[in-house]
Amino acid sequence: MSQLSPEHRDAITLRFAEELSFEEMATVTDAGVSALKMRVRRACDRRRAPLSIRAIERGVVLEPATLAYCILCLESRTMRITTSIRLATLFAFTAIAIAATACTRKPEQPELSFINIGFTLKLPPDMQHALDSLAPGFRSVMVGKYRSDIAQYAAEAGGGMQALFATIADFDGDGTLDAVVEGNTAGDSALSVIAIMNGATPLATLIARTEQYDADAVGLYLSRPKGIAPRSFELVDYPDSSTVYTYVRGRFVGKKVGD
Repeated sequence: MSQLSPEHRDAITLRFAEELSFEEMATVTDAGVSALKMRVRRACDRRRAPLSIRAIERGVVLEPATLAYCILCLESRTMRITTSIRLATLFAFTAIAIAATACTRKPEQPELSFINIGFTLKLPPDMQHALDSLAPGFRSVMVGKYRSDIAQYAAEAGGGMQALFATIADFDGDGTLDAVVEGNTAGDSALSVIAIMNGATPLATLIARTEQYDADAVGLYLSRPKGIAPRSFELVDYPDSSTVYTYVRGRFVGKKVGD
C-alpha cells in the first residue's frame, strides 16, 4: 500500500477497509464515481496484493477488508495459488465469523417512534449511559421550541415527517442502529449535536456545537431525507444552508451542501 499514490491508497481504504459505496466515496472525496472506480482498479492492477497473497499461501486467515482486496486482485490475472487454497481460506473466515456472531449478544436497538404528541426517542440503557457520560443532563430540543415553519419544510424537503431532534441509522455499518441527537447539556446553553454509536460498548461523540441560536425558535434540525447515503445524516440550518455528515474512518466528516 505504501507504494501507491495517496489518491489510490485512499480509494482502496475507503472502498475495502471502510466498505463505502462509490457514491459515498464521492461525497467524501469530491471525486466522481467513474474516477473512483478507475482509481480502485488501477491500484489493484499495480499492487496485485503481494503481501496478502503470501499470507494466503501460508494459510493465514485475513481480515475482511484485506481478504476482499486480495481476492479482487487475484481475479484480475492468473496467480500461483490454487483455487482450493483460496476456498479453504474463505470457508475458514466464514466459519470464524459465524462462530463469533453466535457467541456475541446483539446490542439492543434505539427506537424513534411517532405518538400522538410527536416523535419520541428511546435509547437502550448502554447507549443512554454513553450519552450521560459525555453530556450529563442532556435534554433534546422540544418540538415546540423549533420555528413554527420548520416541521412543514422538513417534511417537504425530506420526503416525509422528520423527528427534527433525532435520527437513527446504521451509520458505521456494524449491523446495529446508531442515534444522533440535538439538544443541550445541563449548565450549557449551546446547541449540541451528539452521535451515540451502538455496539458492544456504545460511544457518544460530539459532532457539532452552535453557540449563537434562538432557543425559542430553533432553526437547526436533523434529517435523513430520502435518497441520502446510508452512513449519512443532514444538519439543516433553515433557511440558510445544510451540512451532510458521513461516517468514515471512525468519525463523522461534514460537508456543506448549500446556501
